[in-house]
Amino acid sequence: MKVASLVALTACLIMIHSVVLAAESDDARFTVSAAAEYTTGTYGGDAVIEDIYVPLSGTMDLRRFSLRLTVPYLSVRAPEGTIIVGPDGEPIRGTGDRSTNSGPGDIIASTTVFDVV
Repeated sequence: MKVASLVALTACLIMIHSVVLAAESDDARFTVSAAAEYTTGTYGGDAVIEDIYVPLSGTMDLRRFSLRLTVPYLSVRAPEGTIIVGPDGEPIRGTGDRSTNSGPGDIIASTTVFDVV
């Protein structure tokens, strides 16, 4: 868990540094967005599975390229042993007591370069 917290802190520092860079450039534009998604269901079993996904995204647009960083927070409450297959996959239900696991999700960084040709 320490590694995940360190990665999330590093991602936040990169976003803050990007704000500083954007403020110094006349052509730069920085935007921040957040969203939330809550899903719940039994997925063919008896126990309810609850999933909360809250991504925070920052985008810096410059004249020739764009940088984007998304840092999500995830929380899943389900029977112990439940495996979430993927964003569109069906969960493999566990049989233990209900428990909650939460923390930072996979951090996504991307770059777009404009007018390459």
